Amino acid sequence: DWSSDVCSSDLGYEGRAREAQKAIQKAKPAAQVALKKTGGGVFEIKVDGKLAYSKKATGRFPTDKEVLATVG
Repeated sequence: DWSSDVCSSDLGYEGRAREAQKAIQKAKPAAQVALKKTGGGVFEIKVDGKLAYSKKATGRFPTDKEVLATVG
C-alpha cells in the first residue's frame, strides 16, 4: 500500500494542502492521502511516513512539479 500525508500548520495553508492532495491523488489514484494539521509554520509532504518535501527546509511551498516528484 502507498500512503501520503500533506501536513499544514494553519488555515492559510489549507488551500495549498488540498491542491497537493488532489495532484497526488490524480497521479496515484489508489493512494491514500491524508491532510493533517500541524504547528509551527510547517507544510510537509510525507510518503510512507518519510519526509518527501518540507517548506521549512526549503523556505517555500513546493511547485506542482515538486509535488508530483514526491510520488515518483
